[in-house]
Amino acid sequence: MTYNLMDLVDESKLATKRENKKKLHKLLDKYGSVEEIERSGDLRDNFELDFARIDGALDEVLEERKLGYREPQSSSDDEIKTNVKKSNSLLPDDEDFSLEGLRLSDEQRRTIDRLDMTNQLAVIRALREQQGVKKPKPKKENSEASKSELDVLREKVDKANREIKVADNEHKRTKSDAEVEKEDNKKGYKQADDIQKQRILSPNEIITDYLNDNFYSTLGYKESSNDYHKRLNDKQGVGAVGKYQFRKPAFQETGFMDKNGNFTGKYGVNSVRDFLNNPEVQEKAVRELLKKNYNYMINYKVLHLLGNTISGKVADFPITISGMLAASHKEGGPMTAKYLKSLEKNKDGLYYLPYHKYKGNTLRSFLAIETRLREFSELNTDN
Repeated sequence: MTYNLMDLVDESKLATKRENKKKLHKLLDKYGSVEEIERSGDLRDNFELDFARIDGALDEVLEERKLGYREPQSSSDDEIKTNVKKSNSLLPDDEDFSLEGLRLSDEQRRTIDRLDMTNQLAVIRALREQQGVKKPKPKKENSEASKSELDVLREKVDKANREIKVADNEHKRTKSDAEVEKEDNKKGYKQADDIQKQRILSPNEIITDYLNDNFYSTLGYKESSNDYHKRLNDKQGVGAVGKYQFRKPAFQETGFMDKNGNFTGKYGVNSVRDFLNNPEVQEKAVRELLKKNYNYMINYKVLHLLGNTISGKVADFPITISGMLAASHKEGGPMTAKYLKSLEKNKDGLYYLPYHKYKGNTLRSFLAIETRLREFSELNTDN
């Protein structure tokens, strides 16, 4: 059967928007307003709001409701059961995204890879149906062997950390008990002060009092080597531009673009070129985006983890606001929140991620998030 990939992509985007609008109507019937969803909604509700906001469904739904339209409520028990079953997982299985068996050119594969998760899933399913290709069956894994592969690096690091702690304890025994107690108390007071300080900061205080020049310089270096004029082209949109590599969703989130991807003229920016040629605007834009990402961390209820220690694959490190925001800038607020909510505690009371439970795109995102959390964990006002 013949098919046109771009037609499938367009149909998928329209279907996704329709689905997001239905979900948002139901959320607004439940909570009453967008503000109440952000304040009281759980992680899934906030995910749905974010998706609707990114693809422009939010503005259309608000306009429809202003005109008196309401999404009709379904009374079908079967539909309710189906929706409950679907909601048990935030992300589909990796097999759903497999291109195995599909007849595609390299350019078509790249086109699919550039789509967001929802549209990738819809397009791949449509292609499988058209080409008569079945979804790949999950591969059976030897859990012990899989765990050994994924955790071999952590075991080496844990062993090294234990040796360091033993050596440190031996060193402490050479000091008087009073000296050791004084040092431990000093560290404890500083950590308590840091945790308290982080928990009471408002979004504006995050920008004015918490994040320093070192944070922005490091973030810019990681994204573009601090090049205000850097641009990564993307045939599907504006690509990634500027010192902080802004993409279309970031432009829309900060009001530089409308729901259709057109520049709004904010701060005099009417094109990508205007944005690239104005470092001052880029600095304002990233600060506005960081405020929104901080609000996501509040809404997703993960700030209670601040000050705790993660036993990571490379090293132990504290959970800080600077780390959360750097990770959110890289992988998005929802995925960063999912990582933090997936943490478990080991026998030493340290948080860690059970990597053997994840694979594919989810595992790659989690590794990138952990790297950002670790690299930016100390980049705040104190250094």
